[in-house]
Amino acid sequence: ERAAAAMRLINENAEFRQAHMAQKVPMGRFIASTGISIHFSMFLTFLRTQASKEQQSKWLGLATRGKFLGAYAQTELGHGSNIRALETTATFDRETDEFVIHSPTLTSMKWWPTGIYACTHACVMALLIIDGVNYGFHGFMVQLRDDQGNCMPGIEIGEIGPKYDPEHNYIGYCRFDQIRIPRFNMFAKNQQVTRDGVYVAAPPKLSKFKYISMMATRVAFVHMSASSLGKAATIAIRYSAVRHQGFKDTQAADPLASGEHRIIDYSMQQYRVFKALALSYMFSMNARWISTYLGRVQAA
Repeated sequence: ERAAAAMRLINENAEFRQAHMAQKVPMGRFIASTGISIHFSMFLTFLRTQASKEQQSKWLGLATRGKFLGAYAQTELGHGSNIRALETTATFDRETDEFVIHSPTLTSMKWWPTGIYACTHACVMALLIIDGVNYGFHGFMVQLRDDQGNCMPGIEIGEIGPKYDPEHNYIGYCRFDQIRIPRFNMFAKNQQVTRDGVYVAAPPKLSKFKYISMMATRVAFVHMSASSLGKAATIAIRYSAVRHQGFKDTQAADPLASGEHRIIDYSMQQYRVFKALALSYMFSMNARWISTYLGRVQAA
């Protein structure tokens, strides 16, 4: 219900929708319990930065309005950040002008994509294969479910089980069994495959941009570190300011009458809690700077 209400806001409130499209609204606060907040971060980021103008015209408006929900399927059971070792394949079929998405091994199944259990589409990272030649990992738009919520033929999706954090549910796995998608569905802003199966590589300066959605997530980790550490430091400092421990005059006949020290009075405690507070400010300032820098890179 919370996620549905957020989608209605996007579709019915023009001002809210513009703020959302300008990435000024932290959508995760509206739909934190479903895992599909990844749609508004990594998935939309990938569409904005990796899709061609024709692809954006077809997908971006619908995705921004929540007409379909996308996951970011990179990590596999066998490999994660080592993207060159991914095993999922996207083999070009010249006769049908399609890519065949396939999970050839157990370890090639997509494992841990946030929100994938509740999403209808996914940006799938797979190795591009043309005439037996491996051109490395690329992104592909794959429809996971039909309009009734059923898995598309050849696609298996499941939830991987209970998580320690109840806010991070709907995290699952996905396997592909010879799934065919149009050639159009390979994200083609910087690199393309022609109708004849000729691979047109991205310019060297842009060849690493395929990883930009994951970079955005890494920036979010810095933001989250600042938030979590700042909360912990605030709690510790406030508690230290009211908690008493140790007499001020231990030699007095009635030491209790002389009063007690607050924990914050001790230099060691100040060192510990103020250091944590300063570190949280450092994370916060760095996160803001990195976010601004990454925004300039994405807009370039």
